[in-house]
Amino acid sequence: HLDKFARNIFLPYSKHRSPVIANLMFGLRHSLRAVLRCSSLPAARMLSIRAMRPPRITPAGPGRPYSNGGSGEAEADKAKNTESTQEKESEQQQEQQGGSEAPPQKDVATLEAELAAAVAETKRLRNELAYALADIDNVRKIAKKDVTQAREYALKEFGKDLLDVSDTLERALSIFPAEARNQGHPSNSVFVGIEMTAGTMRKVMEKHGITQMEIKLNETEFDPNYHMAVFQQQMPNLPPGVIFNVIKNGYMLKNRVLRPANVGVTAEPDS
Repeated sequence: HLDKFARNIFLPYSKHRSPVIANLMFGLRHSLRAVLRCSSLPAARMLSIRAMRPPRITPAGPGRPYSNGGSGEAEADKAKNTESTQEKESEQQQEQQGGSEAPPQKDVATLEAELAAAVAETKRLRNELAYALADIDNVRKIAKKDVTQAREYALKEFGKDLLDVSDTLERALSIFPAEARNQGHPSNSVFVGIEMTAGTMRKVMEKHGITQMEIKLNETEFDPNYHMAVFQQQMPNLPPGVIFNVIKNGYMLKNRVLRPANVGVTAEPDS
């Protein structure tokens, strides 16, 4: 009757939704049944029964939420899983040991040949790099020089056009008589005006690097790089190849010939 009473009390709680309460009630029921059984047994068996412990309660499934007979199966599954894990680890270690085996060593002759080939390839690449750097440096210098020259000699065509104006002013001054330089002469004012205009033109051209060639008559020798001989004439008192007449003045644009001077040159005497 007492066992039935304990079962009626604790059985509803053994199916409780909370696993903690269900396990606690199941253990209390088991302990109460053990105590009730000990009351009708000898003393020796009572000691052995008192030493009993409630078994571990593990979930059995959806139909039976808790059971006391699944601990052995869980331990067996755990042992199997442990053995399979150990076997996999040993296989992986064997594979790593097999894959980490050192490759066969090459002989000395093969290594020396590979070293010589690597050194030769290094020298070739170094030479190609030196040539490439030299080419790049040359291109940079040429480009810099071209830019500088283009900036310095940009007025070449414009300067040539200005020379025609300067020549016209020089010819206008050459038609005046020598007395026109004196004050009080009727054409003095015109002469002074033209002379001032020609002087201003020369200053503007010199400001931009356009200068007139200096030629001394009967002294300067003919140079084909700067002069252009329009005619030749024998001069008894002068050696051949000397400039004795300037038809059109020559001009320089900095270090370049903007226009060669048109001159007359003495010729060699007839034999």
